[in-house]
Formats: sequence, C-alpha cells, structure tokens
Amino acid sequence: MSGSTFASATLVLVGLCQAARPAAAQDTQPTTTEAAGSPWSLQSDFGGTFASRSSTTSTSLTLGRAQALGVGVDRRVERLHLFLRAEANAWRDHRDDGSNDFVMTLDLGVGARFDYAGGRLRSSIAAGATLLAVPGDFDEAGAVGVFFDIRPVAYAWPVSPGVRLGLVPLSLTLALPVLTGIPLVSIQYRTTVFAERDF
Repeated sequence: MSGSTFASATLVLVGLCQAARPAAAQDTQPTTTEAAGSPWSLQSDFGGTFASRSSTTSTSLTLGRAQALGVGVDRRVERLHLFLRAEANAWRDHRDDGSNDFVMTLDLGVGARFDYAGGRLRSSIAAGATLLAVPGDFDEAGAVGVFFDIRPVAYAWPVSPGVRLGLVPLSLTLALPVLTGIPLVSIQYRTTVFAERDF
C-alpha cells in the first residue's frame, strides 16, 4: 500500500469516527422526559396562619387561627403543571364572650403551576368550589361557595428520585363558603409545607 493510499484510508476512518461520536452521545444521553421522571405526581400539604386577625374583631391577633390539610394530583407539561386539588380548611373566630366559633370547609378545585430555576422554584394559582361542612353560629351546613388560592413562590428540594419536599413561605387563600345573605369570608395568609412524589 502506497503512502498516499494509507493516508487517504486514515482520513476516512477518522471522519467516520467523528461522525459516529455525536450519534453515540445522543443515544446514551437521557431525554428530557426520562430525566424529569413521570409526568404525574401526588402532593400532600399542611398549612396554617401564624398570626392573623379574626374576621369578627380587629383588636387582637390570633395565633394559628386557620389550618388546612390538602392533597393534589398533578400533570406536568414541560414547565407548566395542571392539577386537581382537594382541601379541608378550618378556622376559628372570637365570639363576644371570648369563646371560639369554629368553621370548616371542604374545597375542590383546579389550578396551574409554573416551575422555574431548574424546578427548585414554582408559582401557582387555583380556584374552585367550597362546601361549608361545619358552620358557624349564623350559617347552615351545606352552603356552597368559591375559593381562590395564590402561591407566589414555593421552594422544592429533591430528597430522592421522584420525591420532593417543599415550603411555601407565604400564600393567600380567600374562602367564601356563603355567598347569600351575610357573606362568610375568610382571608388567610398561610405558610405551608408539602411533600410530593412522582407515580
């Protein structure tokens, strides 16, 4: 084999290797869907208000006046998430004699969430129907109203593949379980912790 023929064959082999290298890398690199895991996830959370005023008085702050326990099912579409959420929301107001008037609602709604900063940060909004399960002194059980939930920013930390823990430092929940007569309104500024798992 002459020198020129050997050089030509060497150049051909080098070219084939260079062409095959990106294809091999592409085959071994996980796709976005594989890297992100299942598009479905299940979330549970617990939230409450640290200090807030009762809706029946403006003279004092009440510690832990409202608490909420919720679950949700989430479907991811790139960075946008669509979810269904159910929640038990309870709060208490002061009566004139110093005792508490206890109220609880059951909420069911839909919402949307947007993830950013590599999935570590998220913002969401939800709305739906709320059922008055345990009424106060002036209402009757079974009334149906609306609720809104706005979470400007939440932090999520992956603790294992497909499992995340998170914190919502401050969110706004507006519950209106009674819309007729004298409306029943609860405005809650909550802090929430949550756990999330892909399935």
